[in-house]
Amino acid sequence: MRERTYIGAVARGGMKHGRAVLGAVASVALLAGCGASSQVDHHLSASARSNYAQGRTSVPVPTAQEQAATLAATKAFRREIDTASLQFSHDCTDMVGAIEAGNVAAAKADELAAQGQFDVFRPVLEGGSVGSAAIDGLPGSFAPGSTPSGLHVVEADLWGGRVAAAAVAARALEQAGPFVAFSLYRSIFTPAQIAGDEVDALGWMVDDVVDTTQEPASHADLVDVDAVLGALASATSGLAPLARIVNPRALANLETSLAALRQSVAGLPAATPDGAVAPGRWRSIAQDADVAEGAMADLEGSFWGFGTGRNYA
Repeated sequence: MRERTYIGAVARGGMKHGRAVLGAVASVALLAGCGASSQVDHHLSASARSNYAQGRTSVPVPTAQEQAATLAATKAFRREIDTASLQFSHDCTDMVGAIEAGNVAAAKADELAAQGQFDVFRPVLEGGSVGSAAIDGLPGSFAPGSTPSGLHVVEADLWGGRVAAAAVAARALEQAGPFVAFSLYRSIFTPAQIAGDEVDALGWMVDDVVDTTQEPASHADLVDVDAVLGALASATSGLAPLARIVNPRALANLETSLAALRQSVAGLPAATPDGAVAPGRWRSIAQDADVAEGAMADLEGSFWGFGTGRNYA
């Protein structure tokens, strides 16, 4: 994956608030927590930034308007993650039921639905692709001697006609589903973290999805594109009130780039096979997503210093 550097982007490190670590499909680590942001916002005065950098003061108390906008953004994102993780669990259960009933077409639809929901909360998993590998690892990505697991094992077996094998992997996902939802239930994120997660999702889409390698058996990579765009729209809507206060120009740039990205995928249903999309169309999607990624990263930098909205509630 190529490296990107954006002006104003937060340099992220350490554990994010409520970040969940998923170690194995059948044994999901239940980690969640919260904390306060420790990064200074560039919209603060020069003296405030200087004092903060030298440890003489904490980030100033937000105004009532900033506080309300911050709390609304973090609550909206938490609802989005909770909803997606719960639906992921339900989709896995439905997938098992369809397989057991011999309805392979329905099982395939359920697998793609679960994939889409997973893509929504993928960025909040600690460790990125490593943290999500047990649920979303691609064939060949597992260590020698380990047992491959997750959505792509089910995908390969269903589309490969190995229904009995698909049932085994699907049941493991069904068992893991409630633990995934529970591990994310108490997740709390700052506005900068929310924006950063969407930067990560767009980067994954640009680097990995548009080359049509993420759904190798179903060849339905637009499911991933559709999920990322849906999550991005939701996150942007939640962040917009605070963005209008701290950096309306960055918000306008983001909204413009998102409109262009939506236009690049217009008329392409999520179920469209990869091969039905012209190479030039994929390049256009990648280019527009790259621009949106940069715009979201710039907005991310505008949120430095804001906590979860709970500090002064």
